[in-house]
Amino acid sequence: MKPFLYSVLVIVPLLLPFFAIIFSQGLKDKEHTDFTVVSNWESEKTAFTRFYPRKLFSVGIYIDDISGINFADRSFDSKFVFWAKNFFERSANDRSQLGKDPFNIINAADLDIRWRAASYVKNDPDSDNSRNLDDPFVSYISYNVKGKLAQEFYLEHYPFDEHKLKIILEPAYQTAEDMMLWVDPNSLVAGHIDLGEFKITSFTGRSTLHTKRSDFSDPVLITKGAIWNISPRVTFSVNIKRNPFSVLIKTIVPLLILLLMAYSNFFVDPQLFDAKNAMAVTGFLAAAALHWTSGGELGNIGYLTAIDEFFLFSYALFFLVAIESVVSYNRFQSASRADISHLNEEKRVSGKTSFFLPLLKILFPVFLASSWYFVILSHLK
Repeated sequence: MKPFLYSVLVIVPLLLPFFAIIFSQGLKDKEHTDFTVVSNWESEKTAFTRFYPRKLFSVGIYIDDISGINFADRSFDSKFVFWAKNFFERSANDRSQLGKDPFNIINAADLDIRWRAASYVKNDPDSDNSRNLDDPFVSYISYNVKGKLAQEFYLEHYPFDEHKLKIILEPAYQTAEDMMLWVDPNSLVAGHIDLGEFKITSFTGRSTLHTKRSDFSDPVLITKGAIWNISPRVTFSVNIKRNPFSVLIKTIVPLLILLLMAYSNFFVDPQLFDAKNAMAVTGFLAAAALHWTSGGELGNIGYLTAIDEFFLFSYALFFLVAIESVVSYNRFQSASRADISHLNEEKRVSGKTSFFLPLLKILFPVFLASSWYFVILSHLK
């Protein structure tokens, strides 16, 4: 028991700032109010004017729910309503056929999409509901959507990761020459959404142009001499950040206990080689099993995450403990065979390991603390 207490007294003080960071992350408030969209339209609209579109649609969204974030399947569930509005002069732009302008959700995986409303009304300047716009007519369509959306997740910073849950909208048939989209400033994310270990940090909308480098053998495009197709898009992004507290407590605390047990090997009699070696090997196997289960929710990914780096540095320490067991035992055996049998065991061993063992006792906690600090500081934003 005494060697383990020595280990705790040496290593834990070095890691107190580390756990202070973890607990400070866990105490952060995750509640939020409604998020209104932040748009890039003002900075981008000058670049879009070269298309002189026949229609300029204001596209908005109300996100009522987000759930089921699945890293293995690369998807998330959502319930939302999105709409498109167009103000215009009827004589110049007949909008009587609303069905000609349907929208696609580009990253749809398994969605139930229903028309929620469609209208074509006069915008009366004298009405209380007037938008006070120059164009006297308004075309309005909206969709009610519920289901699963595809999403790419980049997890190299896990569990300090941040993600953008995207909903990408694009006209089904119209190109940038026919229609342009801009973000409705009334778009928002509901404040009652609870994402568990994730917190919503912001909500953004972006108007972009997507180039498809093909004419699709479309006779109209071929006649125009176009060699590719440019479509307008609006991308709404719900930016979320993980609270790493739960993951780190469930993973780092057990790993630290295993490392403390390994460090206590330095205080065990070197002639107990079997016991020392068994502790090192058992600690390594337990850490490997913990590592195997720590990233189960992530699915198959082909790169290292931050949690992997914690374990890789720890494996090096388990290997160091195993090497120390062999070296100290060999030196003990050499000392025993030497003509110093009249000395007590402690003096015989210290005569051979006076430099090696004390150095390891210092290097182990220093390497452990510095490597873990390096990982957390390189991934925590």
